[in-house]
Amino acid sequence: MWKCEPVVGASLDVAEVTALYRASTLGEHRPVEDV
Repeated sequence: MWKCEPVVGASLDVAEVTALYRASTLGEHRPVEDV
């Protein structure tokens, strides 16, 4: 079962979050452009 926990945004690794987003189906529907 999935567990949701609140996270402070500053403590997240941006590269890790971006990789997870792109690997998920969300990344297919709303691609993130490299800037």
